[in-house]
Amino acid sequence: MSQFQLVVVGILMALALVAVLIISGVIPGLGIGGGGKAANINIWGTIPFDYVKDVISNLNEKNRSIFNLNYVQKDPLTYESELVDALAAGRGPDVFLLPQDLILKHKDKVLIVPFTSFPKRTFKDTFIGEGELFLSASGVIAFPLVIDPIVLYWNRDLFANAAISRPPKTWNEFEDFVPRLTIRDSGGNIIQAGAAFGEFQNIDHAKDIISLLMLQAGNPIVDSEKLKSTLKEEGSSAISPAESALMFFTEFSDPLKTTYSWNRSLANSRNSFIAGTLAIYFGYASEYKDIASKNPHLNFDIDEVPQIKDGSVQATFARMYGLAVSKTSANAVAALNAVYNLTNQDSVSKISQNAYLPPGRRDLLSQNIEDPALSVFYKSAIKSRAWLEPDPQKVSDLFSSMIENVITGKKKISDSISDTSQKLDTLLKEINKQQ
Repeated sequence: MSQFQLVVVGILMALALVAVLIISGVIPGLGIGGGGKAANINIWGTIPFDYVKDVISNLNEKNRSIFNLNYVQKDPLTYESELVDALAAGRGPDVFLLPQDLILKHKDKVLIVPFTSFPKRTFKDTFIGEGELFLSASGVIAFPLVIDPIVLYWNRDLFANAAISRPPKTWNEFEDFVPRLTIRDSGGNIIQAGAAFGEFQNIDHAKDIISLLMLQAGNPIVDSEKLKSTLKEEGSSAISPAESALMFFTEFSDPLKTTYSWNRSLANSRNSFIAGTLAIYFGYASEYKDIASKNPHLNFDIDEVPQIKDGSVQATFARMYGLAVSKTSANAVAALNAVYNLTNQDSVSKISQNAYLPPGRRDLLSQNIEDPALSVFYKSAIKSRAWLEPDPQKVSDLFSSMIENVITGKKKISDSISDTSQKLDTLLKEINKQQ
């Protein structure tokens, strides 16, 4: 650790009580480490500026002698590459938005906040369970801001046409409903799909849907402490949880199964749902308003994703966004002070409302929500889970091959799982070497 980092860590330790009070909302930011002159803190993220501008303005007004926050909105498609290049060149932001799937890949670029400065117990009591992915062995990597859970979108007209009054609550009901919602023409071609399961390339969020099924089955996919794949771990039944999840997912693209409802010739799942030719779509909460705007006449609703009947784990997959302080920031203490303020109760509440997404804080998620859509999002956020991915794109390629090998008959499900597990371990080892 460099002398600069030692000094910073020393100051962070002195901020322990202040940090807890700021994030709990008891007190606003305090002028500690400011040296009498406001520090310019640059923040990068993919959240639209309109969602955060009022919070930024208010914090700048209240803390004008401490920091001046400048938020820069980045394109999600180029965000990661821009961030990496800027940090490497010494012109990166002081604070940046860190999604859960980039934690492992970019942890080495983050100033870890030691537990002596922000206790682990306080973190767990303050933030949602999935937020614990932001905890390392020595401290906090980032502080949760908002959560974007996967929910079930369902076409009310198609359900009514099939004489089904409500969306499925369990996967058993899902298996029963899908054939009734699927319509084929005289040539056997699918003209209305019950659900988009079984393929990869034309199913939006296929990797995350598979992850959802595995997490519900009780397989964490990666051991967050040992950083090893758990895909081959056995469960209480003869077939492992990961194999069971993959078997269930792929059966919906098998023409020989009664549940056959999807194939690779169909349009991608999101567009099919918007067009009214897909009855059930698994999408993110953040897609809700866009789907409604793309087809104002679409009679749809949302619900929580189905769960395993009598299952021990109630879960959905969710994207999580946290705020991290750059290890190269010249204003690390002021930057951390800013993060504390941005993730306190008042700030998160406002950003969450503007983004129409659940907050990453337990106290806010416990509030009664009257908005019918947000109510589903909040319930889903409480059950949200994810896992530490070594590299999102490489993992996507692995999962794509895993599914392709099964549906084409190239490999048995057990062999495909085993192969994916070995390759996932290789990716994890590569990440460890880079850190």
